[in-house]
Amino acid sequence: MLRDVEGLTRSDHILLAEYMKDCNPAATAQRLGRATISVRTRICKSPLREAIDRRLVAREKRLQMTGDEVLRELAKIGRANISDFLDDTGQVLPPTKWPEDKKAAISNYSKKIFVDKNGQEQHTTKLGTKKLEALTLLSKHLGLVTEHKDISIHATLALLPMDQLMLEAKKALQLYGKDPNVIEANEPLQLKAADEIKDS
Repeated sequence: MLRDVEGLTRSDHILLAEYMKDCNPAATAQRLGRATISVRTRICKSPLREAIDRRLVAREKRLQMTGDEVLRELAKIGRANISDFLDDTGQVLPPTKWPEDKKAAISNYSKKIFVDKNGQEQHTTKLGTKKLEALTLLSKHLGLVTEHKDISIHATLALLPMDQLMLEAKKALQLYGKDPNVIEANEPLQLKAADEIKDS
């Protein structure tokens, strides 16, 4: 069995390349058509473990982003205010005029020019942020929010009449600041899933 300077075989290199894609033993095993336990065992043994560690350290150096930096970026997004991107008349400023430290808060930007029914040229600009998601992640990190999963709630919801279930779903969306009408787009899939649970 031939080994290279790291002490790895050709098979080790194949496993290493797949594992480094997401560092997930189960996903690696699935992609390679192997048993998860086999992959977990192999990645824990030298010299493969040492090769993985060297690559992870090198990746971290390349990315040069610490946990503190991630939190700072989330905080920028969480602190963003629409007034940072508007002029005195309420119009959206061009991106070149946005404050440098606030640009990270914008996840998408689009500008549309059209002619209205009176023949007048109109401009619309849309800005999108991930403020809610950033604040949710920060609050979880700070321990302000804890996730609590209760399987019994799913069973209870599955037994509700469909109109009651839709009402509860819309209330939940409103509670989290989401548009309750967005549920209509996914209604067939969600209804089917709920019916399947109810029938089982």
